[in-house]
Amino acid sequence: MARPRNKAETRSLTISVPVRLHDYLAHLARNSILGASESEVASFLLTQQVMAMLKDGFHDLHVPDATLNNMPTEE
Repeated sequence: MARPRNKAETRSLTISVPVRLHDYLAHLARNSILGASESEVASFLLTQQVMAMLKDGFHDLHVPDATLNNMPTEE
């Protein structure tokens, strides 16, 4: 039985990954329920990570300006 189509609107994304990462994604595709292919596993993991980052407020974090932190102090 085919799996149901994704209800969310999607867009294609092409990325290049190191060979070892690709091999690991292939391993996960063969030995887990994360996806049937390397691409499906990568899509699942990327989506889960981004959702966790949004939930944790990652996008609200302020990264200090490096130039301000490295300025010499006046004596």
